[in-house]
Amino acid sequence: KVLQRDGAARASKGWRELAEDDAVEYDYFRHEIGKRLIDRLDDIKRDDGFPLALEVGAGSGILHRLICSDDAIDGEGGIGGIRKLVQLDSSDLMLHRDEDIPVEGSERCGTFRLNADEEDKLPFPDGTFDLVISSLSLHWVNELP
Repeated sequence: KVLQRDGAARASKGWRELAEDDAVEYDYFRHEIGKRLIDRLDDIKRDDGFPLALEVGAGSGILHRLICSDDAIDGEGGIGGIRKLVQLDSSDLMLHRDEDIPVEGSERCGTFRLNADEEDKLPFPDGTFDLVISSLSLHWVNELP
């Protein structure tokens, strides 16, 4: 699993570095599904939103970019009131693939990237996060609890 995700990260970064201005964006599907997921966060009514969130299988950080793209409806942070997002992924290369690309609106929501195996016990105590999200990544996990 990690080898395949590392290979995808290397290939994507290589295509971006070799391509001219007319490069094809291959993350459009992940972006569209992520946009639909993040859009629903503002439908959930919580006084403070979700100040601390965990993304399992974060990949290249598409959800973080989407969360930062707009202000929370009520309160602080990005969409859904998320002020800090911990991005967890088993592939370190995928997790850091796009870190050289600036995130528009990053002042709304900070992030921390953590390389860890989604199949192991997560390195956080119960109740740490206000929200746990995942988009198009749980199919990589062989054994869900």
